[in-house]
Amino acid sequence: MKRVGIATFVSGDNYGQALQNLALQTVLENLYPHQVRSETLCARDLGCHLMRTREAFRFHLGEIARKVYPSREMLWKFPLILLNEIYRFGRKITFAKQLPQYIHYFPRLLEKNWDCINTEIADEFNGFIAGSDQVWNPEIGGDPLYLLSFARPSQRFSYAASVCVSAERMLEFPEVIEGICQMQHISVRELDGVKVLQKVTGREVRLDLDPTLLMNGDEWRSLCRLPKPRKKKE
Repeated sequence: MKRVGIATFVSGDNYGQALQNLALQTVLENLYPHQVRSETLCARDLGCHLMRTREAFRFHLGEIARKVYPSREMLWKFPLILLNEIYRFGRKITFAKQLPQYIHYFPRLLEKNWDCINTEIADEFNGFIAGSDQVWNPEIGGDPLYLLSFARPSQRFSYAASVCVSAERMLEFPEVIEGICQMQHISVRELDGVKVLQKVTGREVRLDLDPTLLMNGDEWRSLCRLPKPRKKKE
């Protein structure tokens, strides 16, 4: 059985992020039943549902600091930011408990080692897919994990990745452009993304549907669980 690694956002607390991840996994495995197993990759420095609670909390505190530190004007908002982030952390814990029931995660956290091909990981998979979601938006993504820098060039593909910045803004991030240029196949989910990447890379770029739109209603319903009815108080 062939193994495909998926590189996408995994530390969030929103359903859109989780559903696009699940959809890509489901579509791949339905297209090639009993032939392909897809596993989502997680990196320690990017946050992940595989982290233990204490480690995840420390990572979350770092996110709070990054939001407040850049501007003194943000300091007066700190109590509100803190309350919001405490609420978000609770949501993340809920997601961390639920998502592994649906999404196949690669069991090891990747460490920051992007300067060279990580043969230990590359040898365990036949190929890797970056996407979907805004993994190539250099303002919120663009990390070498999403550029598949750890993999051999022949293993690097994308599906329905998103850029969400102008070509002029993209040119300010040459390392992201270089990483995208090394992809075997480039696929994005917006027409603007096609135009931007064709301009800055000179490569052929394919426009594809977001993976959530590749599944029909019956497939989505098969994954749904109805909540247990609450007992009425007598």
